[in-house]
Amino acid sequence: MQNSAIKDSRLNYAVREMTEADIPVLVDFYNALEAAEPTEESYSVAEYERRYHEPDRQHCTRLMAHLTNDDGSEGRLIGYGEVYKPDNVDAAWSRLHVLPEYRGRGIGNTLYRQLGQIVLVRKATEWRVSPHQSYKLGIAFWQRRGFVTNRYDLLLRLQAATSVPQPQIPTGFAIRNFVPGQDEAALWRVSNESFAEHYWAEEQTLEELVYWTRQPGFHPSDIIFACADEQVVGFCWTEVIEEDIARRGIAVGWVNDLGVIPAYRRRRLGRTLLIMGIHYLRQRVAIVELGVEDQNQKAMPLYESIGFAPYSGQVDMEKKLTVDLEA
Repeated sequence: MQNSAIKDSRLNYAVREMTEADIPVLVDFYNALEAAEPTEESYSVAEYERRYHEPDRQHCTRLMAHLTNDDGSEGRLIGYGEVYKPDNVDAAWSRLHVLPEYRGRGIGNTLYRQLGQIVLVRKATEWRVSPHQSYKLGIAFWQRRGFVTNRYDLLLRLQAATSVPQPQIPTGFAIRNFVPGQDEAALWRVSNESFAEHYWAEEQTLEELVYWTRQPGFHPSDIIFACADEQVVGFCWTEVIEEDIARRGIAVGWVNDLGVIPAYRRRRLGRTLLIMGIHYLRQRVAIVELGVEDQNQKAMPLYESIGFAPYSGQVDMEKKLTVDLEA
């Protein structure tokens, strides 16, 4: 995509695709947004570099809106948008942000139109976004363009003072940790089988999953497997991100994924794996967090029974692409 220069009586800026060299600038942009409107979406350079280099990065197009200085050079980053559209799914996902002091000047409209053209070129039939629940202006922005609320992604927190029982492993099952060089294919299979029926599910490739097991800070004990007859049938993947702890000022760890393949559900395996993951995380941190869809009637009662409670979330919105994308 060529640079797209926009000039009007209010602002002079240009939109172009992001490159790897722009990562520090984008991180500063996100951190400025977080300082103005806290949503816990900020990054260190190392964190964003890991995200930028994910194996499926070819499916993501990132656009940056920079001010244009009087001498024609590129100035401050004031807006950012992205489209993620894998080839094997019908939906495209986007995010769009403009610094508060530059809103109302057409930057969001410009990014929206350019993102929309990318979505159409990639032949998506649905366009999805997930603004933070507190981002009222952002929610209204998407609503004016035909996006409707579908559901909510809740962030749940288990406080340090909440007592958690010891795990009770169901009869006939064995528990063990992930073994690098041996279990990558098993992790790929159990992950995709566990989440195949979930809303907005996207089948991950083996390469994508392996990528995250090769990152600094990953420990094989972060992944707990439940096995039946030596076959992996469920898993809990936990994570502690030191940059996240330093940024937020709280000792927090994550349950990233918790899944059991359909044939082995309703045997308390999910509860066992979750409790084991919590006890494992509490060896390093005080607070445990996880994400869940508000309409997930299987997971929500489990999390609530352990003591998790909502503390934040995002609004899932979508638009069927049968209408004009113009703002």
